[in-house]
Amino acid sequence: MEVHLTPTRLTIVAFGLAFKFARIRLLKVVVDYFSIRSKSSWREQWREYRRLSGFNAKEDGVRYFVTYGIISNRNERAFWKEHKDPFCAKTYRSLFFGFLNIQEAPGDSIHWGEEEFWTIMKKTKRYAGEDKRRFSNPDNFRVVNEKLVITNYGHPDTQKVILRSGKKMQNLFSNLLS
Repeated sequence: MEVHLTPTRLTIVAFGLAFKFARIRLLKVVVDYFSIRSKSSWREQWREYRRLSGFNAKEDGVRYFVTYGIISNRNERAFWKEHKDPFCAKTYRSLFFGFLNIQEAPGDSIHWGEEEFWTIMKKTKRYAGEDKRRFSNPDNFRVVNEKLVITNYGHPDTQKVILRSGKKMQNLFSNLLS
């Protein structure tokens, strides 16, 4: 059994399945809102309040800490349903409005370091660089029958890279693994 904790999801891999639970971090949001009061001027307080409340906030606003794991789970399910790309791990179900994803976790995890993995991934030319955050992390991939499979593909940038060059990446790694 493997457990992976990210800022947006908790993933438990067992019995050939990955159970991805969205992390809803309400306490973090409440603490951040109360920390606004420590700002000296009302302008700083207002600016900080707008930043945290902004629904476009990427990694430090309410949307990120409350809904981003759910959005990622739902995006993975929708992407799998529409494309069924062989580079992606199969997503069986997205339950409770995206709070839980049940995904295939076939094969073995990759036991390379991030730098070594990213050095190989850069050989796919510019494609993987468009989403380095997910493509540089070996925890987001598994090896099945000497083929690379991505397990974390809920972000729109990741999906664009998969559609454009997923087969190229899979072929590159197949040659290296065989």
